[in-house]
Amino acid sequence: KDIDEPTYGADFNGDGDSLDLNLDLSKRSNPINQDIKSMTYDDFKNVTTGTQDINALFAPGTAWWAKFVALENNISINDVTLSQTLTFIKNTKSINGNTYIIEFYISKTNANKIITWWENKYRKLGVYSIRPYTGEQCTTTVIDSLKAGGINDIDFSTLTPQGILEDLKTEVKSTSKQKKGNKAKITLIKNEK
Repeated sequence: KDIDEPTYGADFNGDGDSLDLNLDLSKRSNPINQDIKSMTYDDFKNVTTGTQDINALFAPGTAWWAKFVALENNISINDVTLSQTLTFIKNTKSINGNTYIIEFYISKTNANKIITWWENKYRKLGVYSIRPYTGEQCTTTVIDSLKAGGINDIDFSTLTPQGILEDLKTEVKSTSKQKKGNKAKITLIKNEK
């Protein structure tokens, strides 16, 4: 299958626009027939396009958490629940580092803005890169989603998961009427092994 450039907002074939369907997945060293949105980084790493190589500096976005949970539970990505995701995180051996749940309270209006932001993001996934100036990053994507909901206390220069965790611990406070000013609740759900 080809990658739909408009979905990612990227010029995968290097022809100066993002309007084509031009990524030839048959160039992968181990071709398989699967939907592009369900592929992992390893699936992409040997794919070449006109001028771009899919690698840590240039990779199409994907709902990889949901993909793994959906496969484990034999369900659609759209049916994955928070409970299933937390169970997966606690039981998987493939996650390095500590994993946390971060909770704070915002108004329903702002929560809906964040939900809408993520719905729009999944319609146009974008390109990700370990270099912030050549693509999006998981951390900056989360920061942008929070800003959509009025959470502006996170430093724009924060580029690491550890950095956003520190900002959430020290800077972010609840904005709902009932919990206004309360610090975010941080719960460790999996220790680094």
